[in-house]
Amino acid sequence: MLADYHANSMNMRFCLLLLVAAALSACPSPNISPMSRDKAAKASILRADQARLYVLRKSTFIAGGVMIPVVLNSQVVGQVAVGTYLMLELKPGHYILSSTLEGNNKEYEVDAAGGHSYFIEQKIGWLPGGAYYDPVSDSEGRSAVQKLKRVQEHFTQ
Repeated sequence: MLADYHANSMNMRFCLLLLVAAALSACPSPNISPMSRDKAAKASILRADQARLYVLRKSTFIAGGVMIPVVLNSQVVGQVAVGTYLMLELKPGHYILSSTLEGNNKEYEVDAAGGHSYFIEQKIGWLPGGAYYDPVSDSEGRSAVQKLKRVQEHFTQ
């Protein structure tokens, strides 16, 4: 009888292990940039004729396994997942950042000036309503970027 208990216990543990492995393998993984591009994006050297836009996605409990598209002026420029950021080098000008999740489109407008960096955090609400953007201070943004990994962007200007 004791042997049956141990056998059932081992089977349950094995099934639980398989379930966890399957769940982890189902999570999407972001397209991480090479370390050299990550280091360059974290450097504060910026030309006067360009602006940098950082879209951050810090750790969160809500939709942690979801990769959310980042759209700039109606063009998908990449996807961010928890623990990543996307950096875009832009010409000075007016840009509309949007994100579609659950059919809701939330927009954030940026007037990018040359020689400046802009840090925007992508967040997900508790209720259905999708993702939205929230600006963060320069110091908070720079600190956050140091802890995150850069993802590849799909953007040319």
